Amino acid sequence: MIPLPMLHTLVTVLALITIIDLAVTVAGMLEFERVLDSVSQVVQDVAARAGGTWQWGSSAVSDRMRELSQDTVERLRWAVNGVINAQQKRMLKSFPKFQVPDRQDIIDSLRELMGPRR
Repeated sequence: MIPLPMLHTLVTVLALITIIDLAVTVAGMLEFERVLDSVSQVVQDVAARAGGTWQWGSSAVSDRMRELSQDTVERLRWAVNGVINAQQKRMLKSFPKFQVPDRQDIIDSLRELMGPRR
């Protein structure tokens, strides 16, 4: 049997780890809306340099990616990867039904851009 003081220490450490994990997750979620604005601007900039405009939404992105050169698509993916961090990528991949009001088209576009390379 585990001695009582050691059990208390273990429970305290596990509780602290859980609280820290929760705080980091909440901070990441709060920052996500700002990241969506940044992604929107970065993608529009890359599309403008490629000589076009960008339509948001997964079907529009899918169609547009077929029209663009492979180099431009890679630049788009590179630009998005520079703005969105690993925690946010994991969140989008882990929760496919995750929604943000007024930003769903950007989220769908992000998922399409982060998808497997074609």
